[in-house]
Amino acid sequence: MTDIVELDYRFFQRYRYAIVDAEWKGDIPEHWRAVPIAPSFLGKDIFRCPLLIDAAAIPQEECIALLVRLEEETAARADTFISLSLACEKPFRQVLTHLRNRLVIRSFLKNKPRQFRYFDPGTFIQLPDIFGNQGMAWLLGPIDAIAVPWLGEWRNYANPSDKEQWRFKLNQYIERLQDISIINRVLVQIENIENQEQWREASKKIHHSVDYARRVYGLMNRDDFIAFSSHAWMHHPNFHQHPFLQKILSKLVDVSPEDELDYLELTSSLSESDWEKIAMDMQSVNNIKGIMS
Repeated sequence: MTDIVELDYRFFQRYRYAIVDAEWKGDIPEHWRAVPIAPSFLGKDIFRCPLLIDAAAIPQEECIALLVRLEEETAARADTFISLSLACEKPFRQVLTHLRNRLVIRSFLKNKPRQFRYFDPGTFIQLPDIFGNQGMAWLLGPIDAIAVPWLGEWRNYANPSDKEQWRFKLNQYIERLQDISIINRVLVQIENIENQEQWREASKKIHHSVDYARRVYGLMNRDDFIAFSSHAWMHHPNFHQHPFLQKILSKLVDVSPEDELDYLELTSSLSESDWEKIAMDMQSVNNIKGIMS
């Protein structure tokens, strides 16, 4: 479990550093001396890189104004000016270097490095369940804890300080990290997720659907994964076992790229009443299994 973080006068004493997404760059006063968290492979192409701010260098009255802004954004369940706040006593340059290093992801199959957007709040929340203690200790390094703003609350994620962090290999998680963008697309469509814990739990269920669709039905298209996972969430976790869906999925077994046939297109023929029947039938099957067990 994570702890709720209060946005009080002690906030910037505890969380000295802040990561700000590039979209808010125009709101950063020049005298705050924000520095891009830009890995070297990007060269001069750093306009989409997040920025690191040292709150200790910001005048007190401006820190107070920033807290007011964060409170208002949080209360509105809106995106906040600060993506992540970092509790760390290490020097600014050491923290910056660490964050830059963690921003790089390399694949065995592709030599070109890419940016790892761990600083997106909705993404960061899912990382403890993906990386475990070893991976989170590797990711945070000298950082003691991170305060994450998401879904109308700030929560503290402590560094687990795993001594085996040096064994962690980010490139072994590339497929799982790529799935996050799919999972997030589904998550934002769900209206009843109230807090970060529910976001984490929902993300695990959605990933199960994505992984199942890939392994069992051979789906490969991003939009197909989103559609399949959305159907599982909206209608029934085992919706794909229904005869309607089994008929559709059987058409994808021997499909080739030349056929231009995919899951999303095939399921678009199902009407609202079809989906209602699928949900009712699968629920009935579950009820029968429950009675007989």
